[in-house]
Amino acid sequence: MYVAIGMWPDIAYAVQHLSQFTSNLSPAHWSAIKHVFRYLNRTHNYRITYGGRNSIPNLEGYSNADWGNDDLDHKSISGYIFLFGNTPISWASRKQCTVAVSTMEAEYMAASLATCNAIWLRTLLTEIGLLQNKPTLVNIDNQSAIDFTKNQGSHSKSKHIDIQHHFMCECLGDNSIIIEHCTSEDNLANVFTKVLPCPAHERFTSCISLDSELN
Repeated sequence: MYVAIGMWPDIAYAVQHLSQFTSNLSPAHWSAIKHVFRYLNRTHNYRITYGGRNSIPNLEGYSNADWGNDDLDHKSISGYIFLFGNTPISWASRKQCTVAVSTMEAEYMAASLATCNAIWLRTLLTEIGLLQNKPTLVNIDNQSAIDFTKNQGSHSKSKHIDIQHHFMCECLGDNSIIIEHCTSEDNLANVFTKVLPCPAHERFTSCISLDSELN
């Protein structure tokens, strides 16, 4: 958990998933844990690189959800990552509290979680003298969720969504954040919501400045 929170963002999903079984581990879970340790051993020289010539001092986030990912309770996984100066400073992979009845709902709840973190980061950066004059961009790869943030008229498929998730719309209204669409291939939060093929995993780790210190 310590490593996933502070040093290796790309194992956050695996740690989040395995943490659910700490009180009753099966041989399959032990095998998965060993797999994570083998990965950490293979990538022990990886580092998050901060700064650089192309660093841009703006806060930007990515949000994603994998609908009904958990086979046990069918709850979705929310994932987000925020970059400052093209470098990750905050990320998370969390199971949603309720079952989402559609992909749009799962993505909307994930974006709401990301928005809460964005507001906290904006406050923190302001307190240390890095005032964010522009709205924080949050990238989402689901157009239906984006459309719902802009038009929340009464709808049979969305009227049950918990009111806490509508906090995001208030932040959109006061220009604290803006939400834009990005392709799934470019959504850096993908690595926090699902198991990815090795080439895709390596591409995402490179995009979030997690790479070998020898490169």
